[in-house]
Amino acid sequence: MTRYLIPFSVLLTAAVFLVGCDGIANLDVENKNDPTRSDVQSAADLEQLLAGSTSQTFQVTVSDWGPHMDLLADQTTSTNAFRSFWDFADPEFRRLNNRTTYANPTIFADPYSNLNSGQTGANTVLSTVEGGEFSGDDQTAAKLRAGAYLTRGVARGYLGLIYNQAFVVPAGIDDPTQVELSPYDAVIDSAVSDLEQAIQIAENNDFAWDLLVGNEYSSGEFAAIANSMAAKISIGEARTRQELESFSDQRLQKIIDFAENGVGGPSALPSFTPTSTSGTFVHSLADWSTFIISGPAGYLPMDVKVSHLLDPSYPTEYPGGDTILDPHETPDPRGQAGGYFGYTEAFGFLSQARNKSLFSNYFRLRYEGGNNWFNFTGEPVPIATNAEMQYIKAEAHLIRGEVSSAATALQNSPFGDVSAEYEADLPILSRPGEVTFADSYTLDGNSIAAGKSISSSASEAELVRALHTEYSVELDLAAGIGAQWFFMRRHDLLAQGVALQYPLPGEEIEILGEVDSYTFGGLNSTGQPGTAGGSSGSATPWTSWKDFDSVTGVDAPVGFNSNAKAKQGRVRFEEVDVSLPLRAGNQ
Repeated sequence: MTRYLIPFSVLLTAAVFLVGCDGIANLDVENKNDPTRSDVQSAADLEQLLAGSTSQTFQVTVSDWGPHMDLLADQTTSTNAFRSFWDFADPEFRRLNNRTTYANPTIFADPYSNLNSGQTGANTVLSTVEGGEFSGDDQTAAKLRAGAYLTRGVARGYLGLIYNQAFVVPAGIDDPTQVELSPYDAVIDSAVSDLEQAIQIAENNDFAWDLLVGNEYSSGEFAAIANSMAAKISIGEARTRQELESFSDQRLQKIIDFAENGVGGPSALPSFTPTSTSGTFVHSLADWSTFIISGPAGYLPMDVKVSHLLDPSYPTEYPGGDTILDPHETPDPRGQAGGYFGYTEAFGFLSQARNKSLFSNYFRLRYEGGNNWFNFTGEPVPIATNAEMQYIKAEAHLIRGEVSSAATALQNSPFGDVSAEYEADLPILSRPGEVTFADSYTLDGNSIAAGKSISSSASEAELVRALHTEYSVELDLAAGIGAQWFFMRRHDLLAQGVALQYPLPGEEIEILGEVDSYTFGGLNSTGQPGTAGGSSGSATPWTSWKDFDSVTGVDAPVGFNSNAKAKQGRVRFEEVDVSLPLRAGNQ
């Protein structure tokens, strides 16, 4: 059967890799859609090719299409039809529309085509270096091979995390049109295998990995990065708690080992938070998620889910009528006044006529960037932190039944006594004159340890609640696109009717021809394959985060003693005069 990949360009020069205002990679280079090995045999050409593919791939992990995944995870909320945000927030519209006639088909096509492009660029390098056509020195060859396996592993990994199926194209294939689609678990298996290859090469060689624009890491640090990505991708494969519990003890131990050897481990690299280069490699997820509009209010506010996790007395849906909720109250310093989030009584672009239950009073303060993240250079772009590695270890230990080890991992994270470390300060700390609410952020670091503790005999529900809170609070915008969506689906916490994965983009389906149109999500599809909800076949007594408290009895913040004082998450903000970037709108 004939198979075809969505056409994409492969970048040969890192300097011309630009991300346009709409977030789509601008990869316009002459006659390079399918570079041959003869085009790129020199070390310089190969490094330029791989640098472009690497930056392109990692840009997808912090893509400006990530907010749609946060909307599915009830991490963010919106009634704004611009970019189809409302479709991903409102339960009535959550059946994914991947047809080419949809208002914003790029939601599905952009990550897909750019990840496939990264895979192809890495394949060109591997087929050249491993095919005996490279005449450079051994260390350069090692850097290129390790870098190509990392890039291909991350590209394949995110294809497997996001889509239900994708192409796994081997290096050296002269006719990739004959490659069949693979299901997501096979795609992720190939990704993890690639990352293991990258780790092995790095552990046996000494090189400087400088292929992610503006950043450089030693081979030991590179190995920690590859281990971290392997941990994230491997545990993220599961679409349900039942799938997660089907992981063998051996696989779970492998995930623990990846995380143990990841950032924050023996390499002395505390986190993989590479710094940005304006217009080339930027935190586009934070850029869109932290826009402030007059009021002040958040352009894409936090969902009430986050307040509910910090303060279980807070409702799971915003009340109707003229009600304006008071600030949540929590003993967690990250949720208090001057912490990670700002409270406002202004609703901004939220429309009561559309759905008042989607309202929220909170916007992101910690990552606020004066509506200018896109133009910043030298800011941290968190992709994997020491905190996330501890959470992954805790989760894997929990599924293995090792509660004491899970509790220890949580204690060694911002849940307990150890804050996350970044390679540079966030704009709210480093650019006080350029960030609107810098004076309101009273915490003294990028990450704050909450000082909680959890018993080595804690219940499963308490550990799930603790991890869910950490993913929603500490890892908000700090673990790449989809982090909360991936975590919630594998613990049956997504709201009913939410898609567990994306279908293939409509353009790809049309090109393939023999693949029938299909999609996921929607309240009428609750409990069907690829869609969350329903108790049938569930491995958990809860059906979503909204009934978790009532079903489990865990109705207080986990980790604080009864004497911990709850404080309001309120900061008084004056009216601010801010300009919303032209690339954002309201419909």
